[in-house]
Amino acid sequence: MKFDKKIWDQASEDGIPPPCRDKMLKDLTSNKKLVGLTYNELIQLLGTPDFKDSTTVSYGIIIDYKRDIDPVYIKNLCFYLSGDSVATSFKTEEWEKGVPVK
Repeated sequence: MKFDKKIWDQASEDGIPPPCRDKMLKDLTSNKKLVGLTYNELIQLLGTPDFKDSTTVSYGIIIDYKRDIDPVYIKNLCFYLSGDSVATSFKTEEWEKGVPVK
């Protein structure tokens, strides 16, 4: 699915990212210049991040709870920032309950 900022940035009442994000992820990471963007340019492109600290900005792609109150699967798009808040790299990070972190 082609990346669409308006659809990507749709808010969810329950804190779960919109399902379209996973469908747009390949187009976003393949066809948009992401490395080299400033923090403010990332915000303009992708909206407010779900997590931010001094070196990392991340956007939730999938949060799956199944029938549990805790997530059983999480997929995030993480950007790593330089000291002057420029994206130096990005990667998709996945976590699954019960699966050791690599």
